[in-house]
Amino acid sequence: MLADIALNAAMRRHYRFNRSTGRTNILIMPDLHSGNIPAKPLEALGGRSVLGPFPAGMARPMQFGAMTSVVSDLPTLAVPAATGTCDEP
Repeated sequence: MLADIALNAAMRRHYRFNRSTGRTNILIMPDLHSGNIPAKPLEALGGRSVLGPFPAGMARPMQFGAMTSVVSDLPTLAVPAATGTCDEP
């Protein structure tokens, strides 16, 4: 589903296959570049934090920190990598 439709409840009603209810809180992008395009504006406009990217298929769990990350972002980045929750199944 396209991001503009996922974020607009009125538009989602036109999609019979849609089973989501309420507000959209997760957007999954196919790669880092296409994920950064909506992530930065959504973070700034929504006043929320953005998690990710979660690299999959690596030999060891890892996480990327943005140059603008603050100290309080580091535990949020470290937990998925430390617990292995960002690995491919």
